Amino acid sequence: MALEARIKQLLALEENRKCADCGTRSPRWASYSLGVFMCLQCAAFHRALGVHISRVKSCDLDRWTEDQVRAMEAVGNARGREEYGPSYAEANNTTNLPDAHMLESFIKLVALK
Repeated sequence: MALEARIKQLLALEENRKCADCGTRSPRWASYSLGVFMCLQCAAFHRALGVHISRVKSCDLDRWTEDQVRAMEAVGNARGREEYGPSYAEANNTTNLPDAHMLESFIKLVALK
């Protein structure tokens, strides 16, 4: 099966239908170094962390390698939450999205711990 089709299959799984960081529906970006799917806003924050922490790609626009797809298959958002902690929404028991500054601080705290 084509690599992009495998990414689309992963995105269709219930566990990956929300951003790993903020809980927004229908993430279209991924950190293949961490193995989690995320929204555009959280992807921007991950990129700012540096590639030594998080390597980000578009699920739709970028080309994927076999190793990158395997990394996504090995983790996914459910395992990512087990390893890195809950999303902002889960951690704060809310369905409201935080402002950008709070979300960026949350991502830095989780990524740098």
